[in-house]
Amino acid sequence: MDQDTYLTVGVNGWGDRLEVNPYYEQLNTYVYSLGARWYPFHTGLVLGASLGPAVEVLNSNIGIAATSQWSFGSGLTLAYDFDRKPTGFSLELGLHALEAYIEQESVTAGAAYLAILWK
Repeated sequence: MDQDTYLTVGVNGWGDRLEVNPYYEQLNTYVYSLGARWYPFHTGLVLGASLGPAVEVLNSNIGIAATSQWSFGSGLTLAYDFDRKPTGFSLELGLHALEAYIEQESVTAGAAYLAILWK
């Protein structure tokens, strides 16, 4: 969008599994998003936000499968970009928080991450 602001497209997800051998249930939440990342000092600190459709999917090995109605989700990012150049490959260390509203309930997740990215 400009030298310090990037348009992003992404898919984020998280899951939870309940397992009592030999049975399991797996609940996955997905957020497909469009967002922006801002570098307030050209490189280094990164702030990001995203918004898009979200869905939950339940699977099990005992024949239970379900998909929620589509809703929406959002994400916030706080990271540090180790590359001093404004474009090219980079290494990034950060925190990412996600929230999805599934059937009028808020579902949240957070993660610390290390990523190799192209900007």
